[in-house]
Amino acid sequence: MIYFLLLTNFATLAVLALLARRHAELLDSTEENVEKVEECLDTLDENYAKMSKFLETPVLFDDPIAIEFVQTAKNARDSLLIVANRLVTEKEE
Repeated sequence: MIYFLLLTNFATLAVLALLARRHAELLDSTEENVEKVEECLDTLDENYAKMSKFLETPVLFDDPIAIEFVQTAKNARDSLLIVANRLVTEKEE
């Protein structure tokens, strides 16, 4: 009976050690992912600022292609902002 209890205690200890190791690996992986997301957010923020500055200048002619290009750039800028906001709100929760 005592051997059985010793065996189960050692097995439980071994499983606990494996789980603690796996937890530490997952925590490191999560921290790396957070750093990568923060770098991407910084890049998005820089690009958003540049796009906003360029899009503030008025279009000087009524060419439909130029107007469509400006509208597409504005949509891309807004999409960048939406993605960044979603990432930040998910990270805060």
